Amino acid sequence: PPFPVTHGYENLPTVVNNVETLVSVPPIVVHGADWYRDLGLGDHAGTKVISLSGDIERPGNYEVPIGSPLMTLLQDWAGGAGEGRSVQAVTMAGLSGGFLAGDDLAVTLDEPSIRAKGSFLGAGGIMVFDDTRDMVDVAHSAMEFFAHESCGKCFPCRIGTRRLTERLNGAGPSDVTQWVDEVSDIGETMKQTSACGLGRAADHRKPDEVFSRASDSTRRQPKGHDPMIRRATEEPVIEKPVPPATHTLILDGEEVSFTAGETIIDVTYRNQKDVPNLCYDPRLEPFGACRLCIVELEGVKNPVASCTTLAEPDMVVTTRTARLEMHRRVLMEMVASENRDIDVEPLSGYASQQMRELIDQYDARTGRFQGAQSGASREDDDNPFIKRDYNNCISCYRCVRVCAEQEGDYAISVMNRGFDTQITTEFEGLLVDSACTFCGQCIQTCPTGALADLKALANKDVPGETVTTRTICPYCGVGCTVDVMTRGERIVGVLPAMDGPANEGALCVKGQFAFDFVHHPDRLATPLVRGDDGELHETSWDEALSRAAAGFRRALDEHGRHSVYGVASGRAPTEACYMLQRFIRAGFGTNQIDNCSRA
Repeated sequence: PPFPVTHGYENLPTVVNNVETLVSVPPIVVHGADWYRDLGLGDHAGTKVISLSGDIERPGNYEVPIGSPLMTLLQDWAGGAGEGRSVQAVTMAGLSGGFLAGDDLAVTLDEPSIRAKGSFLGAGGIMVFDDTRDMVDVAHSAMEFFAHESCGKCFPCRIGTRRLTERLNGAGPSDVTQWVDEVSDIGETMKQTSACGLGRAADHRKPDEVFSRASDSTRRQPKGHDPMIRRATEEPVIEKPVPPATHTLILDGEEVSFTAGETIIDVTYRNQKDVPNLCYDPRLEPFGACRLCIVELEGVKNPVASCTTLAEPDMVVTTRTARLEMHRRVLMEMVASENRDIDVEPLSGYASQQMRELIDQYDARTGRFQGAQSGASREDDDNPFIKRDYNNCISCYRCVRVCAEQEGDYAISVMNRGFDTQITTEFEGLLVDSACTFCGQCIQTCPTGALADLKALANKDVPGETVTTRTICPYCGVGCTVDVMTRGERIVGVLPAMDGPANEGALCVKGQFAFDFVHHPDRLATPLVRGDDGELHETSWDEALSRAAAGFRRALDEHGRHSVYGVASGRAPTEACYMLQRFIRAGFGTNQIDNCSRA
């Protein structure tokens, strides 16, 4: 950078910047536009440079009239595939254009004709495969390339390229019909829902002539079988404030209002539309990884991610169709195929049941798409708070984003790419050696239980139903709202209140994890007073308070009112601090009251 599209000719935006276009300009200037237009065949204008490679006698760059027959180029100009061989298939526009074979080879080299065959001309790169090639091998190599190039951000591309690579290498169902169904479902969902062109272009199921090789007679024999829902219905609804209505769009047939800057998913949730998701957290910037929140827009070919697409005036949005639900089901089947534990303990975290609920909602426990599993758990991390079970990780990046965007710690990061994407810390170290403050936000946003609350999980065998009680964290004066989970008379865990006015789902290490003191065996259950023998003895509350009052009275009588000084704890609730200052000011008549927070 800077690139010609922004800083080109005379430092101005120059959209036309490729060599092929630039070299065509001088002869057009010299001979005129009509001359250049007449170079094309039929209704087509001009020429196209084709880069020809592969199983062809004379590979190279050919400038051909637009509209020329493909086979004329291959046979007459480039000499064909060689003696005794014939052209079996070609890729158009490189691997991104997929394969053409059989009758489709009779296409002419112009964009409309090639588009009609399900491909495109693109930059003009054509690779030729003769009849000695195993097209399943070719497709497998192509898919390996896409799997390697996948950045690993979006689910359909990250998982889909790996699953297609495995199936083209012999994995998957032994039944051919089931095998083709799996490949078709994965490919179509990748094409329709992937975040960028790489995932959308990786589907090579066209044409049928190529993949008819996936029949009993030619396909290799399998070598072995080497996709924020609220936690529960009783959880409080986190309502975003309704912005002033400035525009309208059509949502599932109803006209609704929105304001500039809102995303489609913002509008759907405000209007009580249940759009599934796994990478979305309303506290975080939109990311668009899971692709489950896809919606259909009138006039747009492919579904779009509602979390990353801004609402626009007069949009016509549909949140549920047969096509969308099919893609969501396939995505959840893909997610289930790489996850070791779908049914995790609910005490793991606030959102830990989200993946399981969606898998069950879409009946995705089908066992399809089985293959390699991603993630590697860090059982060596002996910190007492956060379980790092990356075997259950789906790379939604919610933990990475909440650590950066909400806490500003940047303790959690990502390494590798594609299917090998792994959540980690700097230098793959332990959490205690990282910038982690053990706030627990990563636990509470994780939708799979891959990051889990070890303190709560220690109580998973405590009998009884889990009851949640809304209260205030007892540790400081900030007033963070928490939901205390109990079974019987025992506290088993703490959840941050996502709608807490002071904390909005955030807690510190004490508020999140330091609840076990309540049931600690060393905790005082009754008051103690010191006896004449100098030892502490249990007594009643009345006796203890009387002894304390007598001590204050004795100090007042013997040393005066200035002998008593009150220091309020910064971790005490407001009511306690208020009573302490009343005790000092009204009881002793002084202003000798302070707070440790000033230190």
